[in-house]
Amino acid sequence: MDNITGNPSMDVGGPEQWILRRQTAIRITSLIKDTGVSMSETKIKGQLGESICLLGSVMQMCGELGVASANMLSNKEYYAGAALLRQIVEIEYLTWTFEKGHADINKWINSSDKERMKTFSPAQLRKNSKGRFLQEDYKNHCEKGGHPVPKGIPLLGGKAHGDAQLLLVDLLLHCWRTWDQVHAWLRNNKCDIPTSGLEIGTYLSAWGKKDPIYHHVCRENPEPTPRKY
Repeated sequence: MDNITGNPSMDVGGPEQWILRRQTAIRITSLIKDTGVSMSETKIKGQLGESICLLGSVMQMCGELGVASANMLSNKEYYAGAALLRQIVEIEYLTWTFEKGHADINKWINSSDKERMKTFSPAQLRKNSKGRFLQEDYKNHCEKGGHPVPKGIPLLGGKAHGDAQLLLVDLLLHCWRTWDQVHAWLRNNKCDIPTSGLEIGTYLSAWGKKDPIYHHVCRENPEPTPRKY
């Protein structure tokens, strides 16, 4: 995706846009968490049912991290919010891997630490993606919130409002792509989509029509484009 968090000169808009991003991010991440809970309570038996349940747990991880990140990025805890966002980036990698069949979700849950490092490390998942996931984007997330390095210093103290707004947009985009991949996995396996999941696309599409940064991202880097529902 376009590395918008590395472009501090981008116009982040005024209070109306800030409120829109905050409300959308909190709503979307809450829906992702609720969708994960619904998936984890599936009545389907056998290996498919187990896979749905496990993927639901991954969605709950994304939702809980996302709610916390959205609140922090909206309330001057920018560095901490960025750190949680970095973890969501890794969840996006993982759900893409499951959707595309590079690894089975049941293999993931039963993997050892050594096997996870070999098969499911961020570096390996980026390699599998053949350019979809950019090393520079992941590196930027790590340096702004994942690791204690100098690039994270400007986010301390709640002063870098512009950076925080770009991170909120980035949070929405990573969550959008994560849900796209889980949605596709469910459809490919002929599974019903939870009601809360159906709402995710509606809210994201409405936000995308109103936020100029989203239009910039689509103009600069139209692929991959989040699916419409």
